[in-house]
Amino acid sequence: MCSSDLTGIDELLETILVTAELHEYKANIERPAFGTCLEAEQQPGRGVIAKLIVGGGTLNVGDIVVCGAAHGRVKAMFDTLQTRKKVNHAGPSTPVNVTGLDIAPNAGDKFYVLSDIAEARELAASREANSDRKSTRLNSSHLVISYAVFCLKKK
Repeated sequence: MCSSDLTGIDELLETILVTAELHEYKANIERPAFGTCLEAEQQPGRGVIAKLIVGGGTLNVGDIVVCGAAHGRVKAMFDTLQTRKKVNHAGPSTPVNVTGLDIAPNAGDKFYVLSDIAEARELAASREANSDRKSTRLNSSHLVISYAVFCLKKK
């Protein structure tokens, strides 16, 4: 395989598929869902719409989700290609648009299904506090560097 001219990609993909079939690799659909947020936005009249891709388990309407600093109960799920088509369940490797989160999560945030809304609220709040602390640290180090540059320019 050569990455510069993309030769051997077909053979690599075929080898991966054959290996997965031989070893019977399958995701567990019986467990609570987990996955990743692809994007999210606030839409007038609809609230937060988050595009999530399920990594494992099954995401259902009514599940309690925590995603980064966001949390909530899945009010509705829609197919990502047919945006008005509602779905009730989303299995592994399925992207869905989800409503019901309190704030828009960031792209790349991991989501998990929890059994208790109070636990989800607490976890989201602690993640938000950690995020605020990190941004404060970044801003303060940026200020120190800016001040050092300012002092050097003054000399």
